[in-house]
Amino acid sequence: MKNRMNSLLIGVLGSALLFSLYVFSSGVERVFFHQGNSSSLVQDDASEVTTDGGEPSKTPSLYRLYTRVEDTMKLLPASESDDTYVDYYGGCYIEDNTLVVCLTDTNILNSGTVPVLQERTICVKEVTYSYNHMKEIENSILNKYEQLYSQFQTDPDSPEFLLLSSIMGTAIDEKENHLRVDILDLNAEKEAVFLKLFGAHHCAVLNNCVEALQDLVTTYDPGSGAS
Repeated sequence: MKNRMNSLLIGVLGSALLFSLYVFSSGVERVFFHQGNSSSLVQDDASEVTTDGGEPSKTPSLYRLYTRVEDTMKLLPASESDDTYVDYYGGCYIEDNTLVVCLTDTNILNSGTVPVLQERTICVKEVTYSYNHMKEIENSILNKYEQLYSQFQTDPDSPEFLLLSSIMGTAIDEKENHLRVDILDLNAEKEAVFLKLFGAHHCAVLNNCVEALQDLVTTYDPGSGAS
């Protein structure tokens, strides 16, 4: 389940043994790709609730409120490991000691059917895309990426593989209400190849990520964390 805690998860994707590094921070859920050996690591610390500045929140109750909102918006009980939400929910994030809840339909506020949204430390923001929609597009890209990587890795000099090997990850940015695809050294050619392979999605934004992002993944030492 996504959350505002700093957490780290390393997993294996498909026969290419791709590491998936999930880093959850304020308003952003990230997935990083990198080739490597099979390993797993999970770290979870409920005390580290971050704000946009990266500092721990001084209001622990905001995390409890965040959890209440998430559980309220989920279609399944909180005990179920499913991240499917009501269609009007776009996610939430902490900013300036306020929990910002994103909704595609703010008329729900007038219905009184979601009492938690009346909390004074909650600010409601109207957005275009629901979390479900962004997650659906992300899963589509991830699944296709795995298939395409296996298909084109036999031709490492092809434009397709050059693009695939430079995709560092994806991020559901709830604050900006879009799905970000981080690509190393993004240029017009790579953008064209991406659109050819994955198609165009209105909620997806291609981002030219910094080399430091690649360094973060390539210097990861299984069992000890990123160095």
